[in-house]
Amino acid sequence: MTGMLFLIGFVVLLANLGIVALAMWVGYRLVVSAIKRGILEADQERARLAMRPGPRQFY
Repeated sequence: MTGMLFLIGFVVLLANLGIVALAMWVGYRLVVSAIKRGILEADQERARLAMRPGPRQFY
């Protein structure tokens, strides 16, 4: 009986890990797609200003 419970728990754990991995992969593909389409844009100037010490000013 204990072995069967362990097996069921292991299968449930693997299923959950698979669902999490699938969700992360889908999210990654959505971000890559958005970057390619120009929806998300890497603003180098804004990133450079954010790394600079001192008061933050974003225009």
